[in-house]
Amino acid sequence: MISIIAGTGSLPLEACKRLLEQGKKFFVIVLFPENNLAELQAITNDHAELIVHDVYQAGKLLELLKEKAAQNVLMIGKVEKNLLLKRVKLDWLSIKLLGSLVFKTDRDILERVVTEFETNGIHVLR
Repeated sequence: MISIIAGTGSLPLEACKRLLEQGKKFFVIVLFPENNLAELQAITNDHAELIVHDVYQAGKLLELLKEKAAQNVLMIGKVEKNLLLKRVKLDWLSIKLLGSLVFKTDRDILERVVTEFETNGIHVLR
């Protein structure tokens, strides 16, 4: 099972189209429903489950991926800081991940999240 973690913009939409064309089974975790939920619903047309999720709760996100038996994750689309900062709700895993970083650049944070997913048996597609 493939999971798309969808940021903003057209890339998540294109990824859904390609997976549908290939007949792949997938679900989409929508980080910013106010930005692209309607478009994702129109494209997937009930062929993929859409789940709205709070990006700051890494523990719940990881739990969801395991529950849905996601073996591969594609993180695609823009994650704008101004949208992220509107809803700061860190869970324990998020705090742990951020606390483990010496530097907290976008790249460092993303690499730490990727490492956590892969440590838990979920391959991040690159």
